[in-house]
Amino acid sequence: MAVLCSVAVLAGSGWGWHLLGVAEASVHRGDGLPTDGNTDVNGAAHAGRAMNLLLVGMDSRAGLSDAQEDANSTGGSDGELNTDTMILVHVPADGSGASFVSLPRDTYVGIPGYGEGKLNSAYAHAYDAADGDAQAKDAAGMGLLVQTASQFTGLQIDHYAEVDLAGFLQLSSIVGGVQVDLCQATTDSYSGAAFPAGVQTIGPDQALSFVRQRHGLPQGDIDRTIRQQVYIAGMLRNLLSADVLLDPAQQQRIVARVGDSVTLDRGLDVGDLVGQLQGVRPADLTFQTVPGLVNARVHGADVLQPPAADAVHAFFADLGEPAAPAAAPSGSAPPAAPSSATSSATSSAAPATSAAPAATSGDYDTPQRTAGDTSCID
Repeated sequence: MAVLCSVAVLAGSGWGWHLLGVAEASVHRGDGLPTDGNTDVNGAAHAGRAMNLLLVGMDSRAGLSDAQEDANSTGGSDGELNTDTMILVHVPADGSGASFVSLPRDTYVGIPGYGEGKLNSAYAHAYDAADGDAQAKDAAGMGLLVQTASQFTGLQIDHYAEVDLAGFLQLSSIVGGVQVDLCQATTDSYSGAAFPAGVQTIGPDQALSFVRQRHGLPQGDIDRTIRQQVYIAGMLRNLLSADVLLDPAQQQRIVARVGDSVTLDRGLDVGDLVGQLQGVRPADLTFQTVPGLVNARVHGADVLQPPAADAVHAFFADLGEPAAPAAAPSGSAPPAAPSSATSSATSSAAPATSAAPAATSGDYDTPQRTAGDTSCID
């Protein structure tokens, strides 16, 4: 998504069209979008007004060397069929921005045909049950994950993109260091994380530890999703920088190598998506997490219990819709100037929605950020 946004800036030029050709030739394609169980609860008209893409990070160690596993504290292959990063990317029809909403892996949801369970188990259920080769099994896993995400969000999932740990390392090495600001120092032996407080650059050799850490963070998996959002936002800032946009050779290297690291569904036209994102800026790209999640324990496992389905569906239905202006009380003093975080969020194309309060009664509420927000995180 970061690379597509950078290509979108150049889409009107002949060089931009060349980069699109390089991207199309490089990406891997896969099946997995189901023909049933993937609809918009608000009707076909609502589904046709925007594009919803499920961005998936696989926990697979395939392609990692022993040295890379040791350096990144990935452990063995247990759980490599889990989809440990899931982000719903909502792109409005007018291309005015994009909303990235994290779906935490431990969210307790209904999985069609399998009852209730953690969101990240849906893929593995179908993969293990499917017959055929690895490609057929992957299609089954992605199909069930898409159905599960559609049922949970109430949206039709139009496309998906998938990257595994090896692909993520490659992406990180291409983009270079991402600057972040940590509110406090943190360490975690499980992920290998060891970061001081303050502004710092997360290099490619630290990227996996940074985005995988959840132990030792105040909100556990919620803080992990925030880290993932901040890292993606940093990638976007890097790729939309003048250093990249003014270097044709670097642009071609990035597009070709990124394409080789990701799998897209067969129906996703890269050119159409780039055209839809043309003119996008970091301030137009917002990040948030499903609000209202409650820490719970089910059958001996720690999970995140979401709000009622109606509240979740209302939140997702309003993505990208302008918020209704609040009426100022009669005779009241002029409102205070908004904070920088608030003003940057509300100036984006996907502001906080009026439906959000209905789904924010849980333990964890995460504010909306933009790709231009560099405030400190846990």
